[in-house]
Amino acid sequence: MERTPRPLTIAPARIVRAIIISDAAAEGDDAFAIAHALLSPRFCVKFIAGCHYGARTEGEAGKSLERIKALLHIMNDGTEAMLGSDFPGDISSEATSAIISEAMKEDPRPLYVISLGPLTDLYAAYIMNPEIAKRLTAIWVGGDRYPDGGREFNALNDIEAANGVLLSDIPPYQITREAYIELGVSFAELDEKMKGSIGRFLLEQLHDYADSKTGWSDLRSGETWTLGDNSAISVLLYKNPYHFSYESPRPINPDGTYGEAEDTQRRIRVYHHVDSRLTLEDFFAKLKAMENDRHFIS
Repeated sequence: MERTPRPLTIAPARIVRAIIISDAAAEGDDAFAIAHALLSPRFCVKFIAGCHYGARTEGEAGKSLERIKALLHIMNDGTEAMLGSDFPGDISSEATSAIISEAMKEDPRPLYVISLGPLTDLYAAYIMNPEIAKRLTAIWVGGDRYPDGGREFNALNDIEAANGVLLSDIPPYQITREAYIELGVSFAELDEKMKGSIGRFLLEQLHDYADSKTGWSDLRSGETWTLGDNSAISVLLYKNPYHFSYESPRPINPDGTYGEAEDTQRRIRVYHHVDSRLTLEDFFAKLKAMENDRHFIS
């Protein structure tokens, strides 16, 4: 007798609230992480905001928002999408106000603000209302390995905001490049795994970026990519205590290196590793289940 697959369920007490801030038009991997969060019953995603990626071109937040809306459309998902910061130091974004509003709600479920790009929106919200520091945890994919550091895309796109969050009383999970670069995939693997309308959308938009001039790099062979932003989802699915350490916060210098550790008893959680097998296979399995019309219950 053929076994009927049971839908994936999770105890209500395990569900967390999540806000996702993404520079989705900067690269091709943000959409994979957003889809992963939306497919995971642990996440109650309150809203997703598209933000800048260094303000190198005009209207970057709007371009990121367009990419997010396209993904939500193909997933038939009604999660709210809005504009985030359009340049470093932007304190007037729609997302900034929405972060404060969500943080100040009386809700027993913990709130995580997941930044897949710069920390501009979260820092702006903190400046406007420092009380949010007691009511949320920041998850940031950014910065290089401790203690030396180095040039890293997300950190350099708004160093002031990165320092503002890391050196504040907001509790952060910092996922360094040392950790997120472990989520390597080949295009051959993705071509095999990314089936159905959602999978093909994700793969095609990744190819569009990888094949563009901005997607070229001496570090990329043309056959592989890194789904580094999925690490932000992974750390809430699997909290392996051997993957992170507690470090004294350090300011990030203009060149991306770290300055001297602050003379304080405060420690921040810094990730040095992620479980690439668990992260990627979990995502592929949930995507396959979605395409097979098995519904995840949250």
